Amino acid sequence: MLYALAIKNLLRRKSRTLISILGIAIGIAMIVSLVSISEGIQSTVQDSISKIQGISVMQKGAIDQILSSVDESYADKISQLRGVRAVSPEVFAMASTVEGREIVFRMGAGPPGVVIGIYPKTYEDLKSAGYTTNIIEGRFFKSDSEKSKVVIGKNIASKYNKRVNQRLRIDGESFKIIGVFESGSNMIDNFIVMHIDDARDLFNLPENSVNSFMVDPSNPAQSDELAKYINRKFSKLHASTSQEFAKQFGETFSVISLFTLAVSSVAAIVGGLGIANTMLMSVIERTKEIGVLKSVGWYSSDVLKLILFESIMISVIGLIVGVGIGSFVALYIFPTFMNMPALINLELLLLATGFSIGLGLLGGIYPAYKAANMSPLEAFRGGD
Repeated sequence: MLYALAIKNLLRRKSRTLISILGIAIGIAMIVSLVSISEGIQSTVQDSISKIQGISVMQKGAIDQILSSVDESYADKISQLRGVRAVSPEVFAMASTVEGREIVFRMGAGPPGVVIGIYPKTYEDLKSAGYTTNIIEGRFFKSDSEKSKVVIGKNIASKYNKRVNQRLRIDGESFKIIGVFESGSNMIDNFIVMHIDDARDLFNLPENSVNSFMVDPSNPAQSDELAKYINRKFSKLHASTSQEFAKQFGETFSVISLFTLAVSSVAAIVGGLGIANTMLMSVIERTKEIGVLKSVGWYSSDVLKLILFESIMISVIGLIVGVGIGSFVALYIFPTFMNMPALINLELLLLATGFSIGLGLLGGIYPAYKAANMSPLEAFRGGD
């Protein structure tokens, strides 16, 4: 009888119940979609970082290679250090147009047009260069004399419907495609590799300017020590291993994830306040009904259960709707526009469930307490 009466009471005021459900649903949808998208971006980027081994050396203070600028002469200086096996200068830049189309940035997938300029022979000497030498069609560069040619990631080949021996226009310049690589990373598979001189000409960079160096240690187990040694030796450079960069990125993104969760939680809390308002108004409007229930033998605990059950029902329905909306946004809408997956796991669903039911309990506890402690006489008078 209690559960049937609770459902009947909620259906009696459909508009108010629906508004409360929507309040919870919007908050839960924000939690599920934003947190899962955040987890997806973090996973994609860290997966990409894991594909790049060795030590990356760039301008001190620069946040990434594209914003770094160093003199190429450092390559010889670094190569002479004890523990260094090979050094490859690199130019990193982002094309404005590919095949006449403007580049559209997609978070986590990377812009489809990151250009890496290299000396092919030096680059192939790197043990850490495997992420662009896993050729699935055509070949990699054979010598440093090969210019006006590119090796492209499989995402570039797919997006622009290109194959080996066809030409690819980058910022108005035409390059022959000699190979297609697959790295296993959605971000890296958007890269375009060309001769370093071609990259400098394409992006109007000075002759001896590079963005970074990729350094192979003689002993990979001593990568951390070598990176620290390079930092001590060259005050204008910063060397970091992929593990160090992944750790820094993880720490930074954890703060962003917490902020995202906090923002979406505020929306859910507003929904919880809506439940409290709905249940309080319901108790005030049903004082005579509560008096009748108590006069026919209902205990205060029964009234308490009735109001709390109504409140929790609102939160559970809001949870189901919110998880549905949030999952649809994260799994279907987000990948369509951003070309990367979101991650919805059991931990996130449990978080959303606990948060929603907790809001239902908190929103209903005061109205339930007020109703439970109402005497039948007071209820009859309040209903007049």
